[in-house]
This record gives sequence, C-alpha cells and structure tokens, in this order.
Amino acid sequence: MFVATILIRKARMNLPPSPPGLPIIGHLHLLGTRPVRSLSDLSRRHGSLMFLRFGNVPVLLASSPAAARLISKKSDMVSSLPKLEASGKHVCEGWEELLSAPPGLYFKFHHRLRTAELLSAKPFHFSQPIINDEIRSLLQVVADNAACVHIRKELYDATFSIISRIAISRRAKDLRSPSQNDHSSNLQNLLIDSIDLLGVQNIGDYKPCLSWMDLQGAKRAKAISTKIKSMWQQIIDDRRRTRLTRGSEIMDSDFLDVLLTASAQDDLQTPELDWNLKAFFKNMFDAGIDSSTLTVEWAIAELLAHPRILQKAQQELEEVVGVIRLV
Repeated sequence: MFVATILIRKARMNLPPSPPGLPIIGHLHLLGTRPVRSLSDLSRRHGSLMFLRFGNVPVLLASSPAAARLISKKSDMVSSLPKLEASGKHVCEGWEELLSAPPGLYFKFHHRLRTAELLSAKPFHFSQPIINDEIRSLLQVVADNAACVHIRKELYDATFSIISRIAISRRAKDLRSPSQNDHSSNLQNLLIDSIDLLGVQNIGDYKPCLSWMDLQGAKRAKAISTKIKSMWQQIIDDRRRTRLTRGSEIMDSDFLDVLLTASAQDDLQTPELDWNLKAFFKNMFDAGIDSSTLTVEWAIAELLAHPRILQKAQQELEEVVGVIRLV
C-alpha cells in the first residue's frame, strides 16, 4: 500500500523521469564521491530533465540548454522550489549584501561606484603592475620547485596577494588580529576556511531531524565568520585613522580608499557603511579566489593529461608571445 501510494502520488504530480530511490535518504546514495560525474551519468540514462529527492528535499536537475530554458520560462515553478543551503551559510550569516541592496541610498552608492570607479579602465591600469609582480613571483616559485609543486596552494597565494593588494594594499597572509598570534589565524587562512565551508552541504537541510548533530561544523563556521568580521573592521578602522593624517592631495591607493572617499562624499552613516564594506570585500574574495584558482588548476591537470595538446600550447606561446614577455 505504501509503494502504491507513492507511485500514484508521483504519477499525479507529473514529475520528470527519476531513478529508483531509497526510503528516508531518497537518491543521496547515488551521488557517490564525485557528484558531478554521478549526476552526468544519471542524466544520460534518464534524460536532461530529471527528478531527484535528497532526503526530504525534492530536486529538479536540468542538464541541457533546452531544459534550462524551459525552467527559466517557468519562473513561478523556480520560485516555489526549496533552496538548498550549505554549512557555509553560517559564514555568510549577518553579512549585509551590498550587491543586492534594495533601491535606496546604498543601492545608488554601489551603482555609482561600479560604473564610475571599480569596473572602469582606471582600476585595471592601476592593478596591472601588481598582477605582473605577483605572477612573476608565482613563476619563480614554480621554477625553484620544478620537481614538485603544490599547484593549488601556490595559486591561492598568488590570487590572494593580487586581490588583497588591489583591495587594501597589503597581502592577506600578512594580516592577523592582535589577539590571535597563531600563524594559521591570518586573514588568508580564515578566508580559505570560509570558502571551503561554503562548499560543504549541510545534511540538516536534507534531514532536519539531524541538524542538531552539527555534522558539517556550523559552530566552526560561525566562529570563523566572527573572526573575519573583526579583522575587516580592524582594517577599516586603521585606514580611517591613516586617512585623517594624510594630505588631501594624496590620491586613493586602493579599493578601500575609493570606497571610503565615495562614502564621505555621499555622507553615508558609519555603522551601516561598515557592514556594507565588509560584505563587499567578502564577496570580492569569495568570488575572485576559488573560481580563478580551480579553473587554472583544472586547466593544468587537463594539459598534463594530454601531452600532445600541452606541447601544442607551449609551441604557440613561444611563437606568439616569446620566452621573455609575460602572458
């Protein structure tokens, strides 16, 4: 009777094709250790639009442009779907979202900065020497350790240094709270921990009855979030004190200066402004670090797995760019 009820209910809902599931956990067991490949294999067997259930959570999987277009046209269907969260949501908890601010003072502030300052040609020319310097340092590390290079670590270091020097004129790994002398508690390591936690799925979202067990480390995520907020506030406060003693003719040297100058012109209130500044830098690091690092790491892995293409790429670089110029 139980099985018949489920089958009748599924037929009435007119759901897409679905692989056989298990009681309680649904299709979670089909994900395996490589979910992307597992879902790809499932879509080849059951179609580009597939229905899954992760614990208590219904999931609609679209794996083709046609299926994606179909879903995007049915906006009422998308808005009614439950949102899956990660343990990293606790890292984001309490951060004001500058990028999605409602219409008003801060929305206008951000829009003006985006169009006139941050995404114009001016910051690109300003940041080019920083990028060149850090890439040369990265290449030197690779050359000095050619026998064995931990690619992800070195890419993290280079990308963090580029973004933090552009944002606050200092390297993130050199910044730590005065109350935390532990080397592992520098800003770079804390941000890497928060990025890692953003990708950890929280089992409590699939089975709410298990959320009290904190299997994915929500308490640790909250502690990291508190430390990061404290360090960003310290950086902002230190910069404000520095700006009070500098001459008015001195130009802004980084993104933080640009943001503080613009906020002073718009007469924005300090408490709300600081929340937005911290959210801006969190978005900047979260979006800029992990995606760039993993993209380059995967590209190198694919090149090493295909020596013929690697040789072709090396030959083209030598012919077009040469061995002296920096790419």
